[in-house]
Amino acid sequence: MNVLVTLGTTPFNELLRAIDEQQIDQKTILTVQAIGESSFNFNNSFEFSSDIQHWYDWADVVITHAGAGSIYRLLEQDKKIIVVPNTFRKDKHQLDIAKYVEENCYGSVCYELSEITNCLEKAAEFSVKPYNKTEFSGASDISEALFG
Repeated sequence: MNVLVTLGTTPFNELLRAIDEQQIDQKTILTVQAIGESSFNFNNSFEFSSDIQHWYDWADVVITHAGAGSIYRLLEQDKKIIVVPNTFRKDKHQLDIAKYVEENCYGSVCYELSEITNCLEKAAEFSVKPYNKTEFSGASDISEALFG
Protein backbone atom coordinates (compact mmCIF):
# COMPACT_ATOMS: atom_id res chain seq x y z
CA MET A 1 0.00 0.00 0.00
CA ASN A 2 1.35 3.44 -0.95
CA VAL A 3 0.81 6.00 1.80
CA LEU A 4 1.44 9.73 1.58
CA VAL A 5 1.64 11.79 4.75
CA THR A 6 1.03 15.44 4.01
CA LEU A 7 1.08 18.36 6.41
CA GLY A 8 0.20 21.17 4.05
CA THR A 9 2.06 24.36 4.93
CA THR A 10 2.18 24.05 8.72
CA PRO A 11 4.48 21.99 10.94
CA PHE A 12 2.96 19.04 12.75
CA ASN A 13 5.95 17.36 14.36
CA GLU A 14 3.74 15.42 16.76
CA LEU A 15 2.20 13.51 13.85
CA LEU A 16 5.61 12.88 12.31
CA ARG A 17 6.92 11.63 15.65
CA ALA A 18 3.95 9.26 16.04
CA ILE A 19 4.51 7.80 12.59
CA ASP A 20 8.26 7.57 13.17
CA GLU A 21 7.85 5.74 16.50
CA GLN A 22 5.12 3.28 15.49
CA GLN A 23 5.66 0.10 13.54
CA ILE A 24 4.38 0.55 10.00
CA ASP A 25 3.66 -2.63 8.07
CA GLN A 26 6.65 -3.69 5.93
CA LYS A 27 4.40 -3.83 2.85
CA THR A 28 3.58 -0.15 3.22
CA ILE A 29 5.56 2.33 1.15
CA LEU A 30 5.51 5.56 3.12
CA THR A 31 6.33 8.97 1.66
CA VAL A 32 6.26 12.03 3.88
CA GLN A 33 5.80 15.66 2.91
CA ALA A 34 7.16 17.45 5.96
CA ILE A 35 7.28 21.17 6.63
CA GLY A 36 9.50 22.79 9.21
CA GLU A 37 12.21 21.33 11.35
CA SER A 38 12.30 17.59 11.12
CA SER A 39 14.66 15.29 12.94
CA PHE A 40 12.84 12.22 11.71
CA ASN A 41 14.44 9.70 9.42
CA PHE A 42 11.97 8.74 6.74
CA ASN A 43 13.34 6.90 3.71
CA ASN A 44 11.10 8.81 1.32
CA SER A 45 10.43 12.43 2.15
CA PHE A 46 10.32 15.88 0.63
CA GLU A 47 9.55 19.33 1.95
CA PHE A 48 7.87 20.85 -1.08
CA SER A 49 6.61 19.58 -4.41
CA SER A 50 5.40 21.77 -7.24
CA ASP A 51 3.47 18.69 -8.38
CA ILE A 52 1.67 17.45 -5.26
CA GLN A 53 -0.93 15.95 -7.59
CA HIS A 54 1.68 13.35 -8.63
CA TRP A 55 1.89 12.22 -4.99
CA TYR A 56 -1.89 12.24 -4.54
CA ASP A 57 -2.22 10.03 -7.63
CA TRP A 58 0.54 7.72 -6.38
CA ALA A 59 -0.98 7.21 -2.94
CA ASP A 60 -3.55 4.58 -2.08
CA VAL A 61 -4.14 6.37 1.22
CA VAL A 62 -3.31 9.92 2.28
CA ILE A 63 -2.75 10.77 5.92
CA THR A 64 -3.44 14.49 6.13
CA HIS A 65 -3.64 17.21 8.71
CA ALA A 66 -7.12 18.69 9.00
CA GLY A 67 -6.51 21.61 6.68
CA ALA A 68 -9.53 22.48 4.56
CA GLY A 69 -7.55 23.02 1.35
CA SER A 70 -5.93 19.60 1.47
CA ILE A 71 -9.05 17.78 2.61
CA TYR A 72 -11.40 19.19 -0.01
CA ARG A 73 -8.91 18.64 -2.82
CA LEU A 74 -8.54 15.00 -1.75
CA LEU A 75 -12.29 14.52 -1.32
CA GLU A 76 -12.91 15.83 -4.81
CA GLN A 77 -10.56 13.10 -6.07
CA ASP A 78 -12.28 10.34 -4.06
CA LYS A 79 -9.01 9.52 -2.28
CA LYS A 80 -8.96 7.41 0.84
CA ILE A 81 -7.93 9.78 3.59
CA ILE A 82 -7.08 9.59 7.24
CA VAL A 83 -7.59 13.03 8.74
CA VAL A 84 -5.47 13.86 11.79
CA PRO A 85 -6.57 17.11 13.45
CA ASN A 86 -3.69 19.06 14.94
CA THR A 87 -5.01 19.60 18.45
CA PHE A 88 -1.65 21.03 19.54
CA ARG A 89 -2.62 24.30 17.88
CA LYS A 90 -4.15 27.04 20.02
CA ASP A 91 -7.25 27.15 17.84
CA LYS A 92 -9.21 23.94 17.58
CA HIS A 93 -10.96 24.56 14.25
CA GLN A 94 -9.41 21.45 12.71
CA LEU A 95 -11.70 19.37 14.88
CA ASP A 96 -14.73 20.80 13.05
CA ILE A 97 -13.67 19.63 9.60
CA ALA A 98 -12.46 16.30 10.99
CA LYS A 99 -15.89 15.72 12.50
CA TYR A 100 -17.52 16.67 9.17
CA VAL A 101 -15.39 14.11 7.31
CA GLU A 102 -16.16 11.42 9.87
CA GLU A 103 -19.92 12.08 10.12
CA ASN A 104 -20.33 12.02 6.34
CA CYS A 105 -18.16 8.89 5.87
CA TYR A 106 -15.81 10.71 3.50
CA GLY A 107 -12.77 9.24 5.25
CA SER A 108 -11.52 8.16 8.62
CA VAL A 109 -10.30 10.38 11.42
CA CYS A 110 -7.49 9.66 13.85
CA TYR A 111 -8.03 11.69 17.00
CA GLU A 112 -5.30 9.93 18.99
CA LEU A 113 -1.80 9.92 17.51
CA SER A 114 -1.07 6.66 19.31
CA GLU A 115 -3.73 5.06 17.04
CA ILE A 116 -2.24 6.11 13.71
CA THR A 117 -1.01 2.59 12.88
CA ASN A 118 -4.43 1.09 13.68
CA CYS A 119 -6.13 3.71 11.50
CA LEU A 120 -3.75 2.88 8.67
CA GLU A 121 -4.45 -0.84 8.96
CA LYS A 122 -8.20 -0.18 8.80
CA ALA A 123 -7.77 2.07 5.76
CA ALA A 124 -7.39 -0.91 3.46
CA GLU A 125 -10.87 -2.04 4.46
CA PHE A 126 -12.91 1.12 4.33
CA SER A 127 -14.46 2.65 1.26
CA VAL A 128 -15.10 6.34 0.94
CA LYS A 129 -18.48 7.86 0.29
CA PRO A 130 -18.25 10.00 -2.85
CA TYR A 131 -18.05 13.71 -2.13
CA ASN A 132 -20.16 15.97 -4.35
CA LYS A 133 -18.65 19.40 -4.71
CA THR A 134 -21.10 22.27 -4.67
CA GLU A 135 -19.83 25.09 -6.82
CA PHE A 136 -19.94 28.52 -5.23
CA SER A 137 -22.65 30.54 -6.91
CA GLY A 138 -22.91 33.68 -4.79
CA ALA A 139 -20.34 35.87 -6.54
CA SER A 140 -22.94 38.00 -8.31
CA ASP A 141 -24.89 38.45 -5.05
CA ILE A 142 -21.76 39.58 -3.23
CA SER A 143 -20.81 41.91 -6.05
CA GLU A 144 -24.29 43.41 -6.07
CA ALA A 145 -24.23 43.92 -2.29
CA LEU A 146 -20.83 45.59 -2.38
CA PHE A 147 -21.02 47.64 -5.53
CA GLY A 148 -24.73 48.02 -6.19
